Amino acid sequence: MSAVRVLLVREIDGQMSSSGCCGRVAGDAARWSREGPVFAERRRWMEEMGRLYRGLESRFGEKVQLDVVDPRNLFSYTALLWQAGRQAGRSPLPLMAGWLTGWHRLAVFVDGKPIATGHVPSLEKVAEAVEHRLQFGAKR
Repeated sequence: MSAVRVLLVREIDGQMSSSGCCGRVAGDAARWSREGPVFAERRRWMEEMGRLYRGLESRFGEKVQLDVVDPRNLFSYTALLWQAGRQAGRSPLPLMAGWLTGWHRLAVFVDGKPIATGHVPSLEKVAEAVEHRLQFGAKR
C-alpha cells in the first residue's frame, strides 16, 4: 500500500487579507497595538498545525504523505483532496461532501476523509485515523 495521505488545511502566514501586496502582514512582526500580534488566533492555529505536522511526521515517517494547503487556494485544495481520496478508493460523492464540509480555515483529511473541520484535532485523533488506514487500507 502507498503512503497514507494527510491534508492539513490552514491559512498561510504571509497573506492575511484578500488585497494584493498591501495586504501582507508578517505575522508576529506586525504589532499595531500593545496587545500583541494582529492575528494572534491565526498564529496559534498555525503553531498547533505545525505541532500536528511534526508529530505525524515523527510517528509515521514515510508511511504518510503530509500536505499543507491554504483554503484560499481552491485549485490546490481541490486537487490534493481529490487525488488523495481517489487513490484511497473513495467515490466522488463523499469526496464532494467532504470538500464542502472541510472548506474552512482549519481542516484535516486522511485519504480524502474529513477528520476535523473548524478546529485543529489532537495528534491522537489523526494518528488513530492514519493507523486505521495503514491497517485496513482501502477497506472501510
